[in-house]
Amino acid sequence: IALETEYENISADTTGAIWLANFMEPLISWKDGAQTASYEGLDYVAMHPSGTWGVSWFSGAECKKIAFSNGVITTEPMVFNEVDLISHLLVDENHIYVCGSAVDSGNHQVFVYDTAGTLQLTLTDSDGSGLGSVTFVTETENGYLALDGNMREVVLWTKDGTYIGKAEDSDLFDTSYPWFCGGAKLADGSILAIMTEDRADESAM
Repeated sequence: IALETEYENISADTTGAIWLANFMEPLISWKDGAQTASYEGLDYVAMHPSGTWGVSWFSGAECKKIAFSNGVITTEPMVFNEVDLISHLLVDENHIYVCGSAVDSGNHQVFVYDTAGTLQLTLTDSDGSGLGSVTFVTETENGYLALDGNMREVVLWTKDGTYIGKAEDSDLFDTSYPWFCGGAKLADGSILAIMTEDRADESAM
């Protein structure tokens, strides 16, 4: 698919559509190889798997919950009061994950909200302090898993947000200081970790 501009955000929904968003660019959706919709006036967008709503965000705590019905978009304010600056935002079936700096401490944490925007729990390091820069987080069968791009670690918590531990990229993937770009959870519960690193001969990433 040839696009007229570059897009940084991509979401897929259960209808088979993909959603592409970027700051200062229209939110567009594609299905079966054809563009199906275009919406102006939004920033980065994380879509719910249903494809019926999502969250438009940039860097501040004041975001927008957007909804679609018969080709018409509606917006309402959604404010994440516990967050100062947002670095990443993701939406899954039951949660909105806001990765960013905490208002009270400035530490990078993962704030787990329900789909209405009510804080459920906060994911931190072992001592309750900050993480590096989380680029992907998901709920697993028995807890939560995050990819910390800055620390090059996979981090695990229980269902109630209790810290379990972390694993280095080199131990899991035999990699050498990659950047975790993001991830995806498949229908069977498998998790894909997306990362980049220099080739050994430094010819490319």
